[in-house]
Amino acid sequence: MLLLNDKDEGKTIGFFVVDVHTHLGKEEVMDGRGVAYRSNTPRQTIDFYHRLQFEIRSSIDSSPDKYRFTPASPLTMPPPPLKPFYDAIGRSWGWTVDQFVAFPFNDFRAYSTKPSFQKPNNLILKRSLTLPFSPRLLGFIRVDPHDGEDAVKEVERCAEIGARGLKLHPISQNFLDEILSKNVKNVTLAAVNNGLPVLFDCRYYATAEDIYQLTQEVRGEAKRGDFAIILGHSCMEYAKDGLYEILGDPNIYGDTSGVRGDDIPLFFRKLKSHLEDSWSSKILFGTDYNYFTIPQALDFITYLLTWEFHEETDASWMDIQRILGANALSLIKPYIHRSRGEIFFATLKGTAQDAFLSSLQRRLSEKARRKEVNSLTYDPLVTGRGRIDPSSFISSFGKMDGGQMRAILFKKSLLHPEQAMIISIPIKPPFLPNLRIRSHNSSQYFEIVRFSLTRKPVEASSSIDAEKLTEKICRL
Repeated sequence: MLLLNDKDEGKTIGFFVVDVHTHLGKEEVMDGRGVAYRSNTPRQTIDFYHRLQFEIRSSIDSSPDKYRFTPASPLTMPPPPLKPFYDAIGRSWGWTVDQFVAFPFNDFRAYSTKPSFQKPNNLILKRSLTLPFSPRLLGFIRVDPHDGEDAVKEVERCAEIGARGLKLHPISQNFLDEILSKNVKNVTLAAVNNGLPVLFDCRYYATAEDIYQLTQEVRGEAKRGDFAIILGHSCMEYAKDGLYEILGDPNIYGDTSGVRGDDIPLFFRKLKSHLEDSWSSKILFGTDYNYFTIPQALDFITYLLTWEFHEETDASWMDIQRILGANALSLIKPYIHRSRGEIFFATLKGTAQDAFLSSLQRRLSEKARRKEVNSLTYDPLVTGRGRIDPSSFISSFGKMDGGQMRAILFKKSLLHPEQAMIISIPIKPPFLPNLRIRSHNSSQYFEIVRFSLTRKPVEASSSIDAEKLTEKICRL
């Protein structure tokens, strides 16, 4: 989390940051010596976020009067539920960004299988579903629409085993002039119908226009209306008024990868003038690491912290939180695939809340060290207004290799802060579900809440009660 002091409101604010555009794997590139390789790993991405915090502090400290926000001390920290786990692991973990979407490069192994991209997709999903990266890495997959029905089946296969979204690259897969084709529409529909957002690489305004038309067609045929199409790079033609009309579509969003320098204030001025009150709900922070590195990310984040940004847009800190993380978290839909087994609902009161979290963290850390748990996910809840509550979350944990898995919902009460709710359910292995909260229609947080309305909860009001609950949940 990025911790900043707000000069205007006189308080410290923690921003939960999600990067929706990074790459993992290895691809061939040409340089002056012939064939070379571009590569990236989760560890390198996290090291990038670690370096970024020092550049943000240096930029603000060099011109403090320019900024509404100043660095807190510390400037970054992990979300509280994850802190004990990562403290136990050691090393730096780059908490300028809390979670990041990663998808394959145009990988050199992409076409070694049919359908294409199976090997890099499997690599991404394995990394995103196993420790130590699973609480942070949100795995998107890639396909080549030219594979036709095989590409559709690959989307469906990956959705079933834990994919968080789909990336499509019209240039790399050579379908820039075929975005409105049957193959592209079918792949997009497969993702949408499985609850996956679709991120298109979009470097030209003409491409954005085609994606806009495709979205209209998909909306007419999709099984659900609350889907998301994301314009990667927001088409890079930020002076075009038509771009902002396209972003006004209820199912289309833009990511900020590539927006830097003088384009940033232009981008926000036009967003505000065209979209008025909804402007901050349509944009997702992205870096495109490692094609872009520190300068682009630094330009964008620090601009959000300036007086200029707030005077141009009349932005609040909640607008910043939507852009940096809440919009991204709200676009991946809840989906929980239950298996047979005991489901229970409990309420925690008073000191039992902290006791339960402390006990859960300790037990999961111990199980991870003993390799009794090799997967742990963390999904903070998002309200309808875009507020992220890191202390209310869904977590899944267990053994991915056929062992037992469980999902836990831990939700603090807004009306009664001294109370919290737990729902624990078994998950069919080896499936690891997409446990994200859809913030729109915030009264419907997720389907399993309905379970709590039909069962009398177990009540815990002491640390002893909390310890017993933890033991019951963690008995794998």
